[in-house]
Amino acid sequence: LLALIFVVPHAAHAATKFWIGPAGGSVLNNAYWSTSSGGPNNTTAPGASDIATFDSGTTTNAVIDATLSVAGVDIKAGYTGTISQSAALTIGTSNFSQAGGSFTVTTATSTVFNGAFSLSGGTYTATAATAEHYRNFTRTGGTYVHNSGTVLFFRAGSDITLAASGVTFYNVTM
Repeated sequence: LLALIFVVPHAAHAATKFWIGPAGGSVLNNAYWSTSSGGPNNTTAPGASDIATFDSGTTTNAVIDATLSVAGVDIKAGYTGTISQSAALTIGTSNFSQAGGSFTVTTATSTVFNGAFSLSGGTYTATAATAEHYRNFTRTGGTYVHNSGTVLFFRAGSDITLAASGVTFYNVTM
C-alpha cells in the first residue's frame, strides 16, 4: 500500500501565487512571488497551472515583459498598482478577474483569455492588437478602454455571454 502512494500520480492543482515584487519588477522573476499575501519569497513565478494574484499585500507596479502563460489572473480590490503588459499573455481556464488597480497593454501584443473575463473595478486598457475571448465577458464596474484594438469572441463548445453594459469596443469579430 505504501508503494502505491509513491507510484500513483497525484493530480496537479493550480497554485495561487502572490505578487511581492518591487515597483516595475518583472512578473517572470522568481524572486517576486510568495504563496501568501505580502509574504516572503518562497515560490517561483506563476506558470501555466498557477493563478497570479495581485492584492493589498504588495501594491507596487508590475510588468509582463516576456511571453507569459498562466492559469488565471486575479487582481483584488485592494491592489492599487499598474500591471503593464508588453509581451504576449495567455490566460487559462482559471479566468481573468479585475476588481482594482490598472491593467494596461502597453504595446500592440496579443492577449488570449481561455477563461472568463470579469471587470468589476479598476481600469483595464486593452491591446491595440487582438484580444481573443473564449468564454464569458462581464463588466459590472471599473473602466474598460478599447485602445483601438480588435476583440475576437470565439464559441468554444458553449455559448458566450456578454454582460458588458457601458463597454465600447473598437472592432469586434464574433
